Amino acid sequence: MRFIFDALHRRNPCSASRMQRRMCQEKSIRNALLSARVLAATQCQENFRYETWNCSSVHRNISFSDGNKVYRETALMYAMSAAALTHVVAESCAKGTIRGCRCREELRPEDTRRIWRWQPCGDNFSYGRRFTRRFTQMGQWRTADYLHDFLVRHNMNVGIQAVGQMKDVCKCHGLSGSCTATTCWKRLKPFKETAEILKASYYKAQITSSSNHASPKRGSKRLAPKSNLIYVQDSPDFCQMTRGRRCLNPENCGTLCCCRGYISMTTAEDRSCNCRWVSRHYTLSCSKCTFMKDVYICK
Repeated sequence: MRFIFDALHRRNPCSASRMQRRMCQEKSIRNALLSARVLAATQCQENFRYETWNCSSVHRNISFSDGNKVYRETALMYAMSAAALTHVVAESCAKGTIRGCRCREELRPEDTRRIWRWQPCGDNFSYGRRFTRRFTQMGQWRTADYLHDFLVRHNMNVGIQAVGQMKDVCKCHGLSGSCTATTCWKRLKPFKETAEILKASYYKAQITSSSNHASPKRGSKRLAPKSNLIYVQDSPDFCQMTRGRRCLNPENCGTLCCCRGYISMTTAEDRSCNCRWVSRHYTLSCSKCTFMKDVYICK
């Protein structure tokens, strides 16, 4: 069985299985996969920028996508990848860029006497969830490797659920700025918030053992809370990977540099300043200013 790492973390995201290759005949699906890969990697690296593990998928010849190992980091990467794919597909449905799905319509006008020619288009989370589960073949099980399959499926579900917290977006309509009618629709929250939820789940992840999941007939829901990531193997030592890494501040260096110490220096940094709005050109005009900034590098 091929899971989401085969689809999102190899050079050709559509070469994992026959079903995935068939689905990837659509250009829009290929684009969604590539967008999901970039989104998952970017947000994961941003959230773990100042942690000992910075969301790298490879460490000392150990691949976190290795099917034989499920570390805490592996659990997070499964969840983050599934969440990104669900998010991208749900938004693509609303934009009309994926064939076979459409937006989620959430029209709730307060004044029913007025009929509007258009309807708001909400993100289709339900379709995004179904697509991710189908594409990653979450419904397939190998009884010979039940523990691994259980862990992958559970952790991807954690990622999908983290996406599913939607918010209402409303817009007023009326003459001369009056709000005689309001239409509302559902939007997914920014993926940055989803990544932060998964980061919290990473720190709360629970280790499990094969004895707890020896048979598919056991109550998996009772043994693994839906919102918790689960893993089997203890994480490798990441301290050697932090040499030369940049710290956030001296306190962060104490953890990131693994007590080896750090180098402090002051550097010049150019940033925009004194910005003003130019109404004639409808642009923002800014100057360039030089600021001095303290930088900390792990030894």
